[in-house]
Amino acid sequence: MEKEINPKKWERKNLEGIYVLTEHWQSDLFFFDDEIKFLKLLMEKYFLWFIEEINIEYSRVLAGKLTSLEKRRAELVKKVSDHQKEISRPIQNNEKVVGAQLLDNHESLEVLWSNFIKDFRVVKKEMFRLAEEGLNFNKGSHLL
Repeated sequence: MEKEINPKKWERKNLEGIYVLTEHWQSDLFFFDDEIKFLKLLMEKYFLWFIEEINIEYSRVLAGKLTSLEKRRAELVKKVSDHQKEISRPIQNNEKVVGAQLLDNHESLEVLWSNFIKDFRVVKKEMFRLAEEGLNFNKGSHLL
């Protein structure tokens, strides 16, 4: 069943604006791909120099979190791409009635997006803390 958008909601849920937003999400997701690859490389190559001095188990947990983020990012790319196709149809057809499911899908995608961003920032912060601990440990060992 199609749901007619009231004027206030139509302004707030402007499909063209939603489409542009999803384009930004796609761009950010490809950037996050590069960041995740960099963080994994950092763990694989750089952390080897001081891995014995830091919590090895914690490093494994972080590696698992990065792998999970990598999978979630790939899933989000697919979902955002599918959502863009869903949005483009009523835009191209200049439809005044939009299915409620489309708006619900967008709201669900917004939640997935914001959760991904939040989780990514937490893992990145943990990675930096781990690197800092390793650097601080190595800094002190040179003095001995």
